[in-house]
Amino acid sequence: MTVAVHHTGLSAIADTVPNVAAHFAQVTSTAPGTEIAQIGRRAVHLGAFERVVLPIAETRLDDGAARARELRRHGRELSTALHWLDRTVTGDVRFAGRPTDQISAYVETATARYLQAEQALMSALAGVLDGHEIVELIRSYHRASLMAPTRGHPRLSYRGRRGWLMFKLAAFIDDVRDGTDNRAVRADVWSSADKAMHDVVALSCQWRALPAAA
Repeated sequence: MTVAVHHTGLSAIADTVPNVAAHFAQVTSTAPGTEIAQIGRRAVHLGAFERVVLPIAETRLDDGAARARELRRHGRELSTALHWLDRTVTGDVRFAGRPTDQISAYVETATARYLQAEQALMSALAGVLDGHEIVELIRSYHRASLMAPTRGHPRLSYRGRRGWLMFKLAAFIDDVRDGTDNRAVRADVWSSADKAMHDVVALSCQWRALPAAA
């Protein structure tokens, strides 16, 4: 699928522009992997999206502030669900007796609500960003994903300067805990981000070549 591009000089290669809503939805999809991998993948997505995409939405969309508040609310809900699932599958005694299936279902419900709001926001952004900006947005997102926290932190906000410090501190602590618990979450994230970055670089080259071809 593609997004329509109406900017002069760019419509000729509209088919090369990814559907940005679908692009981000794939990151939190039910792709193959253990529950731990799913927790890590979605937690990373939440952090990177909040750091990179929401500030752009707030400045470029007329209703960006309201959309960002909605995404943060759904993000906290999903982050809470991921935290509960994490604690359950790793045998935290405080969560003993809680049915894993019920918590997993809650994660999927929270993910669906989050993605519905996220895809609406990304579709709106695709209508105001040009091709170069879309490419840079995706590139920046994947860069942030390489250093994002790998566990749910529902009480943390990654907004602003203080949020950037929390983002880095939480990621550092998660990396230490992942190493201690022998969780290869970061390697999984790096592999996915590396492939995505290569795809983005190829797309970026097409955009840069456009003026010469016009």
